[in-house]
Amino acid sequence: MKLVRKSINPGQHLPVSMTFKETKTQRNELPHHIHDWNELIYVYNGEGTLLIDQTLYEVNAGDLFVIPANIVHRALPSSEHLITSTAIFFSPALIQQAAFLYAHTKDTIFHLARTEKNYRFHMKQSTTTELEHYLSQLHREMNQSVVDSEKAIFLWLQLILVHLNRHCMSNTTTIKSTNEPEWIREILSYIENHLDQKLELEELARIASISTAHLSRVFKKYLGIGLSDYITSKRLAKAKHQLLNTNMKIENVADSCGFASMPHFYRTFKRHTDLTPAAYRKAEALNT
Repeated sequence: MKLVRKSINPGQHLPVSMTFKETKTQRNELPHHIHDWNELIYVYNGEGTLLIDQTLYEVNAGDLFVIPANIVHRALPSSEHLITSTAIFFSPALIQQAAFLYAHTKDTIFHLARTEKNYRFHMKQSTTTELEHYLSQLHREMNQSVVDSEKAIFLWLQLILVHLNRHCMSNTTTIKSTNEPEWIREILSYIENHLDQKLELEELARIASISTAHLSRVFKKYLGIGLSDYITSKRLAKAKHQLLNTNMKIENVADSCGFASMPHFYRTFKRHTDLTPAAYRKAEALNT
């Protein structure tokens, strides 16, 4: 599982980056990963599968995906119909800095996505056209160096977020990817709800009523990651969220995320983030 550290352009101070109308092959897509920034993905065309958290989504033109910080995800594009999309990455602090726009930060689409664990939204055609215009304007502003360009980038981003808060409708129907075994979703749901417990291959295979070898092979085929690495990524994502959003003691975070011991938690966390849990909590607090 890869921890992606989002970067900003040289000379830029605003924590925002963007990939505009980019078409990626399977080779160019990132593996299973998480990052500390929020992400918006708007799909222009193409087909494929997107794994977000514990849900597999079938991707189609016009889809909008809202991925809050520290949510595990990976795109699996179709080799025949490559996905062309725009993605915006930005620090969650930018929503907090614009708190005057919202009665509460819970009023944002990112809070809705996280609390409902549903990350795909859809819009009416008229509002989709308007969104595409805003994305083009943000891209243009990010690619020119003029007076007050960072202020303009900040304002275009807030306009996009307000537009989504106003017009997006949650699509709660999860469309299975082609030939996806039903037991995969059952296993993903079970893992999500039992991260604080031991999650052993033999027990998961028993729940799915399949052999351990079949579970390992098919799980990796559809999710692009081994079962053990997937569980570790989910535990790390939960730990990062708790470190940043609660006052829980670090040993309690480790226990609630299913790490066998404090040394195991520290070693695993530092291997994936280059920081200890305490240093990560402190560094992110300073950046907020």
